[in-house]
Amino acid sequence: MALTDLDELSRRASTTPNGDLRGGARPGAGRKLGSTAKQLKEKAAAAEKGAPDVEVRSVEQLLAEGPPPMMDLSADAGALAFKILDNPSAYYSTAKARKEVAQASKAELEFRVMDGQYLPREAIRSALAEAYQAVAQSLRSIPDNLERKMGITPEVAEVVSTAIDEAMGELAYAMEQMHIKSNERNN
Repeated sequence: MALTDLDELSRRASTTPNGDLRGGARPGAGRKLGSTAKQLKEKAAAAEKGAPDVEVRSVEQLLAEGPPPMMDLSADAGALAFKILDNPSAYYSTAKARKEVAQASKAELEFRVMDGQYLPREAIRSALAEAYQAVAQSLRSIPDNLERKMGITPEVAEVVSTAIDEAMGELAYAMEQMHIKSNERNN
């Protein structure tokens, strides 16, 4: 059998009673694959040419053998150490459940957005920017209005204007800090 017949080898390994690639219906019956004189000569010739001896095993056989011994990573930087999972189906079930929860959460969010319960961030930011701009214009007009309507002196109007500018600066700083924290959470 050639290397391209891996599907056939795998099928035969999983259908024989003991999975050892022997012919016959009962365990141990028949001759082992590769034990004929012709096949032994072919193996010897391939070994002389330096061709690697390829062994094909089923997944069940690999799992039954357990994990391979850990490799020394200090000796060979390209080597990988790995562990075969004890119960792969448990990991699959967990991953599948997490995926279903994520899909359900996404569907819930999409429903709430369509229902108008949630709004896009950009819509909220632009609405807040417009509102703050209107408030800033109204606050900046207070000193002029006080000077015209109430008759306060320009020096008092300047003090009021400075106090308003400081309050708006504090508000701008607080809003900037909220924006920075929001971006850090999202990244």
